[in-house]
Amino acid sequence: IWRIEKAHARHVALQLPEGLLMYASAIGDILVKFAYRFRPAGDDTAEDSAPASVESLSVLGDVTYGACCIDDLSARALGCDLLVHYGHSCLVPLTCTVVPCL
Repeated sequence: IWRIEKAHARHVALQLPEGLLMYASAIGDILVKFAYRFRPAGDDTAEDSAPASVESLSVLGDVTYGACCIDDLSARALGCDLLVHYGHSCLVPLTCTVVPCL
């Protein structure tokens, strides 16, 4: 949630391994409900350009080579600002993705 707020993400993509896709709706609801929710009143550190909420969340259900494979190209095609990826580590550094990734 902190990373969504830090990235000022309006459109978030959620990628889960195939065995965890059944939880995608619940996790997505949590991210949408609680992102941008707990800003202290009168907080001068909050930037004016930050959105008031996550406007849309996309669940990436495409099959990838492995659970570690980040589908950042699909997230970019959907116009996502941030990709939340659940899976084990991969050899591709997260700094090499076309969409910011968590």
